[in-house]
Amino acid sequence: MERCLFTQKMRDDPEGVTEPEWKAVCSNVVLTPDGDELFHNWSSLYSGYSSEETAYKIARSQEAKKPCSCVYIHEKLGFQCPEGGCGVKAPVVLAMYSKEEQLKHLLGKENLTVPEIFDPYSLSLLSYAKSQCISEYVQFKQRLKKLGVSTRDFERAVKSHVYAPPASAAQDFSGEPTEIRLDGIDLGGAMEPTGYTLSMEYGVEATHFDESGIVHSCLCPEPLVITRRLENIDTGQEKVELTFFRNDRWKYLAAPRSNVFNKNAIIRYADSGLPVTSDNAEGVVRYLCVYERENADVIPFTRSINRIGWMGREFYPCVVQGMVVYEDEVTDGEGIVKSICEHGDYNLWLETAKTLRQSLFARAQIMASFASPLLEPLQMRVIIIHIWHSTRSGKTAGLKFALSVWGDPLKLMGNFNSTAVGLERRAGTLKHLPLGLDELQVLNEKRLSASMIVYSLGNGYGKTRGAKNGGLQDVPTWRNCIISTGEQPLSSETSMDGVDSRVLELYGPPIEDPEFGRKVHQISESNYGFAGKRYIEHLIEQVLPQKGKLQADFTKLRDGIKAHFDMLSLGDLGVHLDNITVLALADAYSAQSIFGLNEEQAHKEALQFGIALLTNAKSLEKEDVVERAWSFLKDWIAANRKRFSQESIPCYGSIEPNHVFIISTNLRQALEESGFSYTKCIKGFQERGYIATNCDSDGKRRTQTQKRIQGVNLRVICANLTLTNCMPPEEEFLGDPIQPLTGKTA
Repeated sequence: MERCLFTQKMRDDPEGVTEPEWKAVCSNVVLTPDGDELFHNWSSLYSGYSSEETAYKIARSQEAKKPCSCVYIHEKLGFQCPEGGCGVKAPVVLAMYSKEEQLKHLLGKENLTVPEIFDPYSLSLLSYAKSQCISEYVQFKQRLKKLGVSTRDFERAVKSHVYAPPASAAQDFSGEPTEIRLDGIDLGGAMEPTGYTLSMEYGVEATHFDESGIVHSCLCPEPLVITRRLENIDTGQEKVELTFFRNDRWKYLAAPRSNVFNKNAIIRYADSGLPVTSDNAEGVVRYLCVYERENADVIPFTRSINRIGWMGREFYPCVVQGMVVYEDEVTDGEGIVKSICEHGDYNLWLETAKTLRQSLFARAQIMASFASPLLEPLQMRVIIIHIWHSTRSGKTAGLKFALSVWGDPLKLMGNFNSTAVGLERRAGTLKHLPLGLDELQVLNEKRLSASMIVYSLGNGYGKTRGAKNGGLQDVPTWRNCIISTGEQPLSSETSMDGVDSRVLELYGPPIEDPEFGRKVHQISESNYGFAGKRYIEHLIEQVLPQKGKLQADFTKLRDGIKAHFDMLSLGDLGVHLDNITVLALADAYSAQSIFGLNEEQAHKEALQFGIALLTNAKSLEKEDVVERAWSFLKDWIAANRKRFSQESIPCYGSIEPNHVFIISTNLRQALEESGFSYTKCIKGFQERGYIATNCDSDGKRRTQTQKRIQGVNLRVICANLTLTNCMPPEEEFLGDPIQPLTGKTA
C-alpha cells in the first residue's frame, strides 16, 4: 500500500476502481499473510461492496496463485505507473520479505529452539546464508554450541536443503492476467490453465520456460474453452460444451466426454469448425483436461435433455425448475424445441378456439393435442386419431390450430411424405407432445404403407439399429397423441385388426366454412404457444399434487360415457372407449384452465363430447378381418363360378349343393393378392365354423380335406356354403345365371 500507486487507488478512490482493476489488486494482495482481511477492508469502502462476492474472489485468487503483473496493469488496464516502474514484476513482490530480510529475522530471534532450527524453511534460509552471507552463518553456528546441537548434524541438514536461485524472474510471475478475458463471452471467472495462455489474437498458446525465460507455442489458432458440463436427465450420460471463436463469432458444440477427451475421436468435430487437426489433437485434449480440472468449480453444471415432455413433476420446456438445456446432434430437434414459445395475441387465439370448440371434429383435434401430456401419467398407450373428409373441409386448418396450443404449428407439423426413421425421430423428440401428420394421400405406399406407420408409431418405440462404432443406437420412445388428416381413411378393407384397434377414425368436416378456415390458417400461424403452458401449469398445480385425482377423474368420465352409450342401445362399445375418455378428460381440464369453466360444467360438457365422439367412431367401425375375408371369399366364388366346373381350365375346385371345395393354392393366391393373411383367415374360418375340418390319424384337427378334382386327388378347403337352386356343372358352364351364395353356420 505504501509503495504501489495502483494498490493505493483502492484506498484513495474506491468508487473509481473498475472491476478488472479490483480483480487485479485482489490477485496480488491476497497472496500476502495479511491480505484477506485488508482486501475486505479496502473493498468495503466501495458503495457496492458485497462480502460474499469478495470472499469468492479471494478464494479463487489464492487457489490460482497467479498475480496480475505490472505489465498487464499498465498495458491492458491503462494505469499510469511511475516512469521506469518499481523494479518488480508484480505488486505482490513489494509485500514479500527478501531472503536477506527473512534471514535477519531468523537470526535475530533470542529464544531459538532446536525444532525451529531444523525446520525446512529455516534450513533453506541457512543454506542461502552459507553461500551468500558467510559471516552471519558463522555467528549462527557459534550459537548452536550453547543449545547443545551437533555441528556435524547441522551441516548435514543444511546441505540437504541447498538454496538454488530461480533461472529467470519470469518463473515467479508470468506477466499474464489471472482470469481468462475474451471479447464477447463471460466465463464466470475461469482461470488460464497452468502452462497455457489464451487471447483473441493468438488463440490458445502452450507455455514453457527455458534459460531465456517464458516461451509460447501456438496450440490452437482460435480461443477454445469449456463453457458448460451437461448431464442428460434420462440417461445420466455427460457431455461437454466447447466454445470457440470462428468466422468472427462464437460457436458452441456439445459433445460426449468420450469424444472430447479422446485424441482420435475429437477429430470428427473439425467439420463443425473446431480448431483441431491430426497434428494438434493430442495437445488439444491435454489442454482441455487441464482446463476442466483447474476450473471445475467455475464451469456450470447443467441438466440436459434431448426430447420434450415430462421429467418428474416438470415438463420441458413449458414448466421447469432451474436451467435445463436441450442438447442433441440432430438440428431438426433443436428447431422443434425453439418453436415451443409464446407469440402473437392470446385473446385472438382464445376467441378462435372457442368458436372451433363448437365443431365436434375440430374440437376432437384440439383435445387430442391437450390429451397428449396425459398419456404418460395415466400410463396409456399411444393414441392415433385420424380425421378424414373431402377437400376444403378445414382438416389442415384444424390440425394447425391444434398444434398452435404448444408453439409454431409450421415447425411442429409433419406430413406422410417421410421415411420411417424420420417419423420415429420426430415422435421421439416430441415424446409427450402431439405429432401432427397432414395429408394422408401424399403417402407413397410402395415405400411406406399406412399399416406400417400405424404399427411403428402406435407401438411407442423405434426400431433397434446398430451404431457405426459398434453396439446399438439409442432407441427413441414416445407416448403421445398422433393427429393425422386425409381425404381417405387410414385403414382399408384388408387392414389387420391391429390397425383398426390402434386408430380412432372420425369422418366429418372440422371447419365447414372455407372463409373461416382461411382465417384459422392465418391466426394459428401468427398466434401460438399460450394455452400449452397454462394447461401444464394447471396439471402440475391442481391435478397431479392430489393423489389419485387424475385416475379418479378418468374413471368417472369413462363410467359416465359407458352408461350413456348403453342407454342409446347402439351395441358393443368398441375398442376406443379408453382413448375417447382421455380426449374427454383433456376437454374437462382445458375447459377449466383455458376456457374459464368451473369443474362441474367442464365435466358435463366433456361427457357430452365423449358420447358424440364414441357414436361417430361406432358408425365407422369395420368388421374384423376374418369377417371381411369371408365376405371377400363368397364374392370371389360368385365371380369365378365357371372356374369350378370340372371341364374348366384352369379349375379352382368343385361345387356341391352344401359345400364348395377350393384348391388351397388358388385360395391362398386370391386372399394374399387382396391383402389378407392366408394363415390368419383360414384359422379364423375354422374357429367360426365357416370351413369343414377333419381329424387325421394322430387325432389333430386339419383344415384341409381330400377331394378328387378333374381326376386328381388334391388337398382342398371345404367351405360350408349352401347354393340356392344349384345347377349342374354342365349347364353352369354354358352360361347360366349365377345364383346368390349364403353363409352356413356350422
